[in-house]
Amino acid sequence: MKEELFKALLLHVPFDGWSDSALRRASKDVEIDFRLAKEYFPDGLSMIDHHHRLTDLSMVVPTDGDTTSRVKAAILSRLDYVEKDRESVRRALHFVSLPQHVYAATKMSYRSADAIWEAVGSQDVGFDWFTKRTTLIAVYGATLLFWLSQAGNNRDQVEAFLDRQLVRLVSVMKPFGRAKASIMRAFT
Repeated sequence: MKEELFKALLLHVPFDGWSDSALRRASKDVEIDFRLAKEYFPDGLSMIDHHHRLTDLSMVVPTDGDTTSRVKAAILSRLDYVEKDRESVRRALHFVSLPQHVYAATKMSYRSADAIWEAVGSQDVGFDWFTKRTTLIAVYGATLLFWLSQAGNNRDQVEAFLDRQLVRLVSVMKPFGRAKASIMRAFT
């Protein structure tokens, strides 16, 4: 019932945002009492968080290939999943960019970056865990904004943009890897 309600909600978000108004319309569409709908989604942030979790679960990552190509596949599969909900994603970004939602937005971003790295097979801990997720948030965020800026679905341009971001990320991270290895050798 919750998923049926959420699918109906996505039809209204482009017009009413992540709001009670959209939820009320969706609850009428699927003939669910609005009070029950509010229990499922008490506010806009819970609606966005649910969409974000569904996007995390939608990722398809190949088992072969290098890490960079697998991260790329994960990000592209996320964008494919939300393609039909482009305006809802745009409205979600506006919503979570408000100062009162910074903590929730950060939490969702780290959860998604963690989901991508776990899907790729990364089992890092400590400093590596933090830096990989933080840098991936930057890459994914930039790619998401570029994707939203495209008038049509030009996957080739989005993929080329993502490739450039990943190349830049790898080139920036190499010195850190060498420095870490030097430090590890010095203390072992």
